[in-house]
Amino acid sequence: MCGTVSAKGGEGGDTISFESSAGFDGGFASAEGGAGDDKISFGDYAAVYSGDVTADGGAGADTISFGHGAGSNGGSITIDLGAADSAADELIFRGSVENATVLNWEQALDLVDVLDPTQFAGFDNGFDTTFTFGC
Repeated sequence: MCGTVSAKGGEGGDTISFESSAGFDGGFASAEGGAGDDKISFGDYAAVYSGDVTADGGAGADTISFGHGAGSNGGSITIDLGAADSAADELIFRGSVENATVLNWEQALDLVDVLDPTQFAGFDNGFDTTFTFGC
């Protein structure tokens, strides 16, 4: 089992980057951008094998990205785009992703960019959006 790692930004535009396998094998990784236009990125295989990853952009126009294989094999990803901040956030999946929940999605404002949109299905319960890969 891997350990826990957290990164917390402050006011202003922060850049938080994790290499491959953050939150791997039961581990936990979290990034909190805070207020400002933040860039949060996770390499390939974040939250794999029962790992857990959270990313919170906070207020501002944030960009949050994940490499290939995110959340696979029992992992879990939670992404918070900021509650009613009226800023256009971008969420990027550069490859396959499983078990990702997006909180505070603002329709017609926030953007999700995926490698192959035909492989994804989204479900919105009125508050949060859950994306499923390979359906």
